[in-house]
Amino acid sequence: MSKTSVITQLNTAELSTYIIQETPSGERIVLDNMLTFGLYRCVIEIDDVGRVAQSQIN
Repeated sequence: MSKTSVITQLNTAELSTYIIQETPSGERIVLDNMLTFGLYRCVIEIDDVGRVAQSQIN
């Protein structure tokens, strides 16, 4: 899946915010939802060609 597709989907999420961070291997998208009070975050790692390399809940 591409970064563009991920961003498109994240933009439809209600009560959620995300940030994009630069990493040595690409980018990291961190999604937070107000309903979880910061207890859980979705972390999506994007590789240097703009594809999802990994995702997890922290």
